[in-house]
Formats: sequence, structure tokens, C-alpha cells
Amino acid sequence: MLLSHLGQHARVRLACSFCGWSRSYAPHALIKRLQAKATGGPQTAIAHVARQVQWPCPMCHRMGWRTEAERALTSPNAAAPTPTSPMRQHWREGDRSPTPAASRG
Repeated sequence: MLLSHLGQHARVRLACSFCGWSRSYAPHALIKRLQAKATGGPQTAIAHVARQVQWPCPMCHRMGWRTEAERALTSPNAAAPTPTSPMRQHWREGDRSPTPAASRG
């Protein structure tokens, strides 16, 4: 699959083949970087992006990268959890019980 074939909300995951450390990137950012280095562009295969990485893994300090397409898990229009949701609120209040604040009696 080519970078240009990914949808607007897709990501490309760069992962270390040795320890599993990973980070995801927006396809348009990868295309821009590849074009700036004159090593690729929109027609670059996702699997070939890993060959362009010239830095070691921050976890294990080896160089063995793989890349894969990562689709968005939720729709972009889905509501994100708010910082004041009942589950987050009770942790802020100092209550360490595993039940949400809304269900406390």
C-alpha cells in the first residue's frame, strides 16, 4: 500500500523489530519529510518507509524498523472523553476506589 492511498485519519506506525517500541505518524508528515530528503513521496510504499529511518530505537538502541498502516479506531466525529468525566473526577478528589463518582452512594 502506498502512503497516498491512506485516508485522512489513518496513521503509519513505525515500530522497532527488536523490542517493539513504536510511534505513529500522520501520512502527510511522512510524505513531506521523504520529499524534503528526496528519498520518496506519495508513491512510496508504507513498507519502504522503515528503510529511510536513520536513527536507533530510543528503547533498545538498535536499528531494525518496520512500518504498517494503522487505521483510526474511532470515527473522527466520535466524542472524546472529557477531563471532567465522572471516572476522572473521583480520582482528582482523592478517592482511590475503582468505582466511578456517579455510582457512589
